[in-house]
Amino acid sequence: MRSFIFFMIIFAWSGLVHASEPCDPHDVISEVAAQKGNFLRGPLNVEELEKEHSIVIRETGQALPFGYQNKAWLAMKAAMQPGDQIYFLSHRDGRFYVDYHILVRDGCIVHRLLGTIT
Repeated sequence: MRSFIFFMIIFAWSGLVHASEPCDPHDVISEVAAQKGNFLRGPLNVEELEKEHSIVIRETGQALPFGYQNKAWLAMKAAMQPGDQIYFLSHRDGRFYVDYHILVRDGCIVHRLLGTIT
């Protein structure tokens, strides 16, 4: 129950802070989180994400955060500004499943890193 209240406060606050700069309705985190089939987890820590998603590249044997998507991960990290947060967002609709790591700024999704599609 506390988690639900905490997330509701965060989403309400994000909407108020973001009111001065509207973003596309498909990118408002509170709207996205409320959609049927969506699950949101976070905010997540960058260092922990890099450890958790360290993948060895076959060709080089080098372990990189997010493996073959390392360049996209580095671009998302470079886009981060103070106050930004990273969340994990997944969507399941019947047999279809997709997940992302998303960068959220003032209640608006500003960057997506595609994970799994099944």
